[in-house]
Amino acid sequence: PFSSARKRMSVLVNQQSFDNNGSAEWMLYHKGAAETVLNDCTLYLDADGVERPMTPEKRAEYAASIKSYASEALRCVILCHRKNIESLVDPASATADDCASKLEKDLCL
Repeated sequence: PFSSARKRMSVLVNQQSFDNNGSAEWMLYHKGAAETVLNDCTLYLDADGVERPMTPEKRAEYAASIKSYASEALRCVILCHRKNIESLVDPASATADDCASKLEKDLCL
C-alpha cells in the first residue's frame, strides 16, 4: 500500500513470460515521489526500451526535469521496476518491510 510517510509504494506481480518457455517471472513495480525514488534507480529505460546504467549525467538530467516541474508547482511521480526478485525474497510471502528493505533499490526507471 501507499505510505504517505515514505511517499512511495510497491507491488509484486507474477507475469507470464512467453519468451522463456512460458515460465512465470516475478516483477516489482514501484512508484513514488520523484525526488526520493530517483536515488534508488541504478538503471533506466532508453527510448528503445533497453535497460542502461544510470550515469551521473543521466541522473542529473532527470533531476533537472524534476526540479523544473516542481518550480511550476507540479508534482512528479516516478514509476520504476525491478526484475528477478526471486533471488532476494519469496514473492509469495514477501511483506511490505521486505519490499522496503530488500527490493526497493537497484531499480530501473
